[in-house]
Amino acid sequence: MRKKFTILVVLMMIAAAIIAGCTVSSGVFIGMSEQSGDTSLSASYVSFDGSLARSVSLKAGDEVRFSYEGGEGLHAAVRQGGEELGEIADGSSFIAPEDGSYMFTVEGEAKNGTFALSWEIE
Repeated sequence: MRKKFTILVVLMMIAAAIIAGCTVSSGVFIGMSEQSGDTSLSASYVSFDGSLARSVSLKAGDEVRFSYEGGEGLHAAVRQGGEELGEIADGSSFIAPEDGSYMFTVEGEAKNGTFALSWEIE
């Protein structure tokens, strides 16, 4: 019974994080300082090898305008369900095709740098 309760609590926490928007990372990062907010994701690092992403809920037709400054070797994209729906570049925009949770992702391999991604939903 206790194990079922623990699993339920963990699942509820994951669901709350997805609904509220959360930062997800995977990879190997050395000397990284990451900052994220409701409309931004940035980091400075000695070594970045992996991905850092922010989950954002959008409604069909929402337009997102991006500001992005990235380090050499990094790629920013909009993803949903593991599929890349569009590349993020400074001044680019994305229109959500359907209601759902989207990931704004910065990924790649880089040394001694920074990146800053911010967005505005219209």
